[in-house]
Amino acid sequence: MYINGYINHRLSKLRGLRWEVGPILPESIAETKLSENEKNYFRYYSDILADYCDAIDIDLFQDLEPPKELLIEVRVIQDCGEIMTDNGPVNLTKGTTHFLRRTQIEDFIRQGRIEHIQSDVM
Repeated sequence: MYINGYINHRLSKLRGLRWEVGPILPESIAETKLSENEKNYFRYYSDILADYCDAIDIDLFQDLEPPKELLIEVRVIQDCGEIMTDNGPVNLTKGTTHFLRRTQIEDFIRQGRIEHIQSDVM
């Protein structure tokens, strides 16, 4: 009974991790904290989610939190190259700041390559 609870808890944590970090496990977790079966479960779960998103033609991983504003101010921490936005191409060079739609740079924020500059104004 205790073993099933422990396994379910770990699998639940893996599913949550998939939503937080994306389809690639951080090496610090994958190499030291997971069994081979848990790594396989993570890959399988990630593949199922990707297939489902493709089937319904919606990216469930965009905007995990409801947007409070249409455009957000971001600072580029690592060079990301040029991206195409609704208003044309934008070059995301380290140290630059931009006002962009969150949906266009959400993946870069999750990867830690871009940071959202939070304003203190409410």
